[in-house]
Amino acid sequence: MAHTNTAFVQAKNGTVADVVVALGTAPFDFSTANLLRAAEAIVVANTNGIVITWEGTNPTATLGMPVAAGSHYVVEGRDDIPRVRIISKDTVAADVTVFLKG
Repeated sequence: MAHTNTAFVQAKNGTVADVVVALGTAPFDFSTANLLRAAEAIVVANTNGIVITWEGTNPTATLGMPVAAGSHYVVEGRDDIPRVRIISKDTVAADVTVFLKG
């Protein structure tokens, strides 16, 4: 069976505060099909730090992978991407961009 190139990139930008935001919900309202199709999710903390998880648990300011302002984290794997959760590291909201890459 020949390999079919299904590469795509989709981006969503939004504000994340002290309430957990899951991929697939506003402002990162990617379709379920695209979340399952993506091989990578690149989560960029444009302003202020964030904390992310990718196994389905909700992050807190101290639980999860911290991502400093101006940095990014790459989540790989079609099982993990739909379970990504994001919260602001501090009480200050963060501008965040998420890229899905397939």
